Amino acid sequence: AAAATESPATPHVSTASAGAERQAGSSAEAPSRRTLEGTWDASVRTTIPSEGETTLTFLADGTLAPPDTGTWCEGPNGAFSFELRYTNYDENGEVVGHTEGYQHGQLSPRGETFTSSGVSTVYDTDGAVVRIFELDIEAVRA
Repeated sequence: AAAATESPATPHVSTASAGAERQAGSSAEAPSRRTLEGTWDASVRTTIPSEGETTLTFLADGTLAPPDTGTWCEGPNGAFSFELRYTNYDENGEVVGHTEGYQHGQLSPRGETFTSSGVSTVYDTDGAVVRIFELDIEAVRA
């Protein structure tokens, strides 16, 4: 999967597209039950302010597909939460740190869309906090 290029103060809003770049075993098709599992096309808004598009894939084993890493779990009545981590790069492709995000959300009644909100923290390569911001996601199943 292609890595996103960004400054340490810019949120990750673009990842690899669904398809051949996605990890084997993930599915873009809707599962037979209401679940977060699968691939989602998402619109992201932050309090920086910034906005953009990304693709997230939630695997059956409770992890996220690369280039993101993280875990997710479902609660009752379509509620869910996930945490993710991704590497930040400068304009020359050098690693300048990473971002950790935590989201709590809700699936629509038919499981075709979700909304979530949470907080993300950007760290430099020494582990110092660079920025903390709120992030909202609206997603549709890919």
